[in-house]
Amino acid sequence: MNSFTKLVGSLSFLTVSTISSAAGSYSHDQEIKQIQLYEGHTGVLIKQTDMVDPDNCGRNDYYILPETRTMFKEAYSTVLAAYHSGSKIKFWIDGCHEGIPKIKHIYLIK
Repeated sequence: MNSFTKLVGSLSFLTVSTISSAAGSYSHDQEIKQIQLYEGHTGVLIKQTDMVDPDNCGRNDYYILPETRTMFKEAYSTVLAAYHSGSKIKFWIDGCHEGIPKIKHIYLIK
């Protein structure tokens, strides 16, 4: 086996290993049932009917949109718009914040 083949094989293994160890998951396309601004949490709590906890945060009753998130105001506005219009919304849930599954990306569904 030449050096190039070994290099490609090693890089392929590292890429697959990195991808397979990546956490996170999409939520389901559904309406928001509840939004909470709860003292003691540094973010907005969001409830949907069928929740996921891909990173084993220990809770599947809420997602959290941390107020330290980039573009927090825009993200929160998007969540409020979906809630008030009854539109379906999907989240990319990745990691935990205060023991609650953390919203990383937001997708409005029409």
